[in-house]
Amino acid sequence: MVDDPWLDEKQELFAELRLFSSLDDAAREGLIAAGKVEQRHAQEVIVLEGEPGTAFYLVMRGTVSVSALKPGAAAEVTLGVLTRGGCFGEVALLSGQPRTATVTASEDALLVRYDDEVLEPVLQKFPRVRKLLEGLVAGRARHAAEKLTE
Repeated sequence: MVDDPWLDEKQELFAELRLFSSLDDAAREGLIAAGKVEQRHAQEVIVLEGEPGTAFYLVMRGTVSVSALKPGAAAEVTLGVLTRGGCFGEVALLSGQPRTATVTASEDALLVRYDDEVLEPVLQKFPRVRKLLEGLVAGRARHAAEKLTE
């Protein structure tokens, strides 16, 4: 087994997250171990609206900005800012649809990445996690619709 230099920080992050609180210890530890830490630099685009989405991200350090193109205009609208414990990529994860927003690092950031094949079994075994993600998607969709039609 390879030592994970981020293991302690990932464990601390998971202890703060309501999203995965319904997991049993084995599933939680497995998910923590499976997370790949990625460093992103300020102004770096992490995911791009319209591209296929195959990963879900948790913000471990730093800040990221979420934006989308306003329909019928070339203007981009900021939908929100995510900090430690924030997540993105849930729409693509749940629906298989292309990315609904662009996410850019506002400052240097550390993210924990989960590919679909890692999270899908967790969502099947723990329906509460899927339900929380679906609620997040619905809330964000309402918020985005309001921001994009202003």
